[in-house]
This record gives sequence, C-alpha cells and structure tokens, in this order.
Amino acid sequence: MADHLESRIRDYLADHLELLESNLTLISREYKLDNEFGAGGFIDILARDAFGHFVVIEIKRSDQAARAAIHELQKYVALLRADQGLRPDQVRAILVSTHWHELAVPFSEYLKISDVPTEGFILVAEQSGVVTSATVYRANELAQPLIASCCQDLILFTDVATRDANYPRVISAAQRAGLSDFFILSLDYRGDNQKVIFPHGIYLVFSSPFQTMSAREIRATKRRISWDAEIEPADENFLVEFRRKLGFMGDSNEIGNPEKLATILSSGWQVAVAHRAGRYSTNQQLLSNRDLVIAATRQEGGAAYYLTSTASPKYSPSWLKLKQSARDVLVGDDHWGAVFRGILAEVARTRPNATVSVNIYNPARIVLGLAKLFRYKDMSYLPKLQVVVEDSAEIHLYHGELAWNGQAVTMSAQQWLTRAFGSANDFLFKQHFGLVHEDEAAARQLLGLASFVVEIANVGGTNQKISLLESSNGRLRRTAPQNLPTGSIAQFVETNGQFGFSLLEELSNVSTGWVD
Repeated sequence: MADHLESRIRDYLADHLELLESNLTLISREYKLDNEFGAGGFIDILARDAFGHFVVIEIKRSDQAARAAIHELQKYVALLRADQGLRPDQVRAILVSTHWHELAVPFSEYLKISDVPTEGFILVAEQSGVVTSATVYRANELAQPLIASCCQDLILFTDVATRDANYPRVISAAQRAGLSDFFILSLDYRGDNQKVIFPHGIYLVFSSPFQTMSAREIRATKRRISWDAEIEPADENFLVEFRRKLGFMGDSNEIGNPEKLATILSSGWQVAVAHRAGRYSTNQQLLSNRDLVIAATRQEGGAAYYLTSTASPKYSPSWLKLKQSARDVLVGDDHWGAVFRGILAEVARTRPNATVSVNIYNPARIVLGLAKLFRYKDMSYLPKLQVVVEDSAEIHLYHGELAWNGQAVTMSAQQWLTRAFGSANDFLFKQHFGLVHEDEAAARQLLGLASFVVEIANVGGTNQKISLLESSNGRLRRTAPQNLPTGSIAQFVETNGQFGFSLLEELSNVSTGWVD
C-alpha cells in the first residue's frame, strides 16, 4: 500500500469500524502520543469496544519492515497505557495489512509474548481506500519460529549441469553440519552483463538449529562442531562446519547475506527453490516457495548493523536470539553494547514476564553518517537505539543516540581521518573489508561525539524518572540526566561547518561520488 492509499484506508476504516468488529466507537484517527526524546508517534485509529477497552488499530505501511511494524504497535500500546494510566487488561490491539507474507512469523512470535490481546486482519481494498473485505488473520502455529539466518552461503558454477549434479552433496553436507531446517535456492543469470562469468549458483539458507534446542543440546552442539565464540555473527559457525563437510566445490565460493541476495535478485538473476528440508519441508502448505525467498532476503529482523525485534525472557528461544543478534549489531559501540546487555540482564532478573521491543541502528560508520549529514542534513545514517519494556506493573523506555560535548572541531577532515584511520585511503580500505568499526570509538572521540542511553522509567506515571545509563561490572548504573553531553548533533553541524566542508571535499578527492 502506498502512503496515500494507507491514509485513505485509515479514513475509511475510521468511518466503518464495523468491518473489524461491531460496537467499536471511534475516539480519534492519528491519535498523538507525546514523549521525551522523540519516542512518541501517532496511532492510526484509536477506538473503544463495547466493554470499555481502548483499541489500538494500526495499519502496516507497504514500505515498513514487518518487525518494525510489530515494534511500532507494541510501542504505541505501551505509550497509550502510560498516557492514560491503563492496565494491560484495559487495552487491545489490532494490526491490519493487505499483505501478510512478511508479517506471518513476527506476528506469531509477538502473540506468544504480549500481555495485550492482539488480533490481525487481512484487508482487501480498492485504490480509493474503500475496504471490501476484512478477514481475521489466523496466526501460524509453529512450535518454534523458523527464522532465516542472515548467515548464508553461495556456490557459483560455470555450467548448469555441474551445478545440478552437486545438489545431493550440498544437502548431505548441510545435514552433517547439524542443520535440519534449511532450504536451497538455485540461481541462474539471465542478464546481459558480460562480467558475470559464473552464471549458475547454489544458495544455502538455514534457520539456526538453536531455535529448537534446549540449553544442554546447545552446549553439546557447540562442542561437537568446535564452536568459536569469537566468530560474529555466531551462526557463521554453522557455515564453517558446512564448508568442512562439503570440501571443495564449484568455481567460486562466497559468504551470502539477505542484502547480497536481494541485490543478486534485482540484477538479472532468476531464483527457484531447489530443495526444502526439515520444517521448511513439512510446512509447505503454510510457507510457499515465494515465502521462502522473501524470508531469505528479509532484512528487518537484523543484520550487521540494524535490529528490530520483540521478545520476552519467558520465551527463551527468541530471547536468546535477541541477545545474539544485538551483540553482532552493537559491534563498534562498546558503551551501547554494555548498557544494552545490562538492560536485558536486569529485565530477565526483575521482570521475567515483560515484553521487550528493540529497534537498533548502528552502522559504526561515523564518516558516512557525518558526510550525509553535512551534505543533505540527513540524520538517518547516524546510530540510534530504542527499547520499550512493558509488563503489567510499569513501562520503561530506553533511548540512545549521539551527543556532542560542545567543543568546536579545530582540525581538518584530512587530519581527522589520518588520526582516526591512518589516512583517507586507509579509511576506504577498512570500509571495503568491513573493518571501520575497529576505529569508530576513537573517530567519534576526536570530534567530541559520544553515544548515550537515557532511561524513562514509569512512563507517564506520577513517579516518572529520567536517568542517564552507564554500565559497571555488568550492572546498570543510573545518574542524573544533567550529566548528558551539552550539545546535539544538529548543533555540531551548525557549529562545525568548515570541518564539514573539508570532509566532503576530502572524500570527493579520494573516491568520486562516494557520498552520493
């Protein structure tokens, strides 16, 4: 749904709430939720039912990642509870969308951990916004969720016959590496790019075996495949074991990931599902081949620099997955990593039934972030962190971003890049090989920039409290918010225009068009 269509659907539903449920009464469309640090937003439709419950109705945008939609829904429910002083049993939620392929797994996971009753509706709508059908969505009943790992594998071949003959070896190697839930895609190039010399591929995608294992089974698996705790992301250990079992194969071998596969598929390659194993096979009626391709290219659950997830300590598989994914995403920001681990540990220890919704973006690429900011005033490339923790007792929000110490930058961009990375060329080299995160903290510090996390405890209550969070020996330490750095990123840009000009000039000299 395009944004303008979504707004028309919102307006039509607001006038025809009976399509979702009889006796719903409209309170407001685009109900505003205010909050410190910009963590608020607008509920698409707020209504009340015949029993007096507040009903949060959210329409998933077409350009919104599925897990981001779940995060927004949970955040709005939490903020409404805080705004109105409501218990979980006084609130309900409804998520509506015209497409449910990407929503299926994250919505099913959310239903298992949320204390707020939530329903989904499949809409059929005309371009005018008129809703012709609204059907209750029946959530997947998977014993444990199938979540395609961002660690994937690609084997390329010159000819198709050799590729096809090697499927059995790949399947056997995957099984011997301990993978049970996996599928294999066949890739065939149909474009006209003469630089593509290996036009046929086998692409392996798997759901981490740990999703269905007990803690004892996980420990046994790690011993069996010589687990290396230093490898990040952790699932890459399974690919290492897969490669050991497979041996030499193909004309070229590459590590895959959702972003790479999405790029491949948009560049003249055709894809087909060649093999399904484990629950990917037994759930064929539930998960079509198209669903598998979507799962393999899905990026919203988490990758090297972003994570959107909803979990609870009471549901251990997703809780473990959240901790593992966050560790990978927060590489390059030790402060955020320590504070986030402290938040999860504290929640597990003191609020084991809470629902935790996380949205983290941490590219650990301050050079790119500042270049985009100085040229386009675009702050979307800068790191940000948001966590909502909700249970029957209280709601806590955690908000993180970059701040500035207020001291003007006196060095040029060339001097900065040299001191932080060795040189501009060294920076580009490290970026190409994914090593810039190693110098991220030092690069920020040279400019007076640092990340922080603020906690807003008991949101909306009479005892609401705002604290600056630090980590000490694995525990959270709370201090007064007055200890925050004095300047914002916007003030940094306004004050250091000459530095910004030199940064853009230096980058254009070493790599034409890099910022664009």
